Amino acid sequence: MQNILLSAPEGEQLKQLLPAGTAGAASGTILGMPVVVRVAFSLTSTATANFKWINPEAGTVAAAFHYIVQGTAGTGTINVGRTSDGTGSGTNLVDSGTLASGIHRDEPLNGVTGTLMLLGPGGSGTNNSIVGQVTDTVTSTMGGLVGFVTYHRIGT
Repeated sequence: MQNILLSAPEGEQLKQLLPAGTAGAASGTILGMPVVVRVAFSLTSTATANFKWINPEAGTVAAAFHYIVQGTAGTGTINVGRTSDGTGSGTNLVDSGTLASGIHRDEPLNGVTGTLMLLGPGGSGTNNSIVGQVTDTVTSTMGGLVGFVTYHRIGT
């Protein structure tokens, strides 16, 4: 067995990185790290698509959303959903979520938590983005608001 070091003079190509115990039996398995993207909301905008993230991948992804209110809480609510081309508004990920200070992961929606949504390929397309809107006022004193999209590539 050869150790792979940062100081190695040449690159090493690794293949078949499969979970322990599979012994390569999972033919066609694609393992990849999830990608996490941080996007800030404007604290003084109540417009639709205040938060906007469009799938940058060439294929479909499975994405989840969570958000963090930093410092002082907001007085309104937050809506986040899947849309097309980063426009409009939606509520299929977070529907009238709270702006209380802290981390908001798996906001319940119709009794379901931990929702993953399929988003189509980037570019111009249907259901390829996540957008968010806050109903705080344009004079918001909220400390900060950022959204995180965590996605998994599910195509080749």
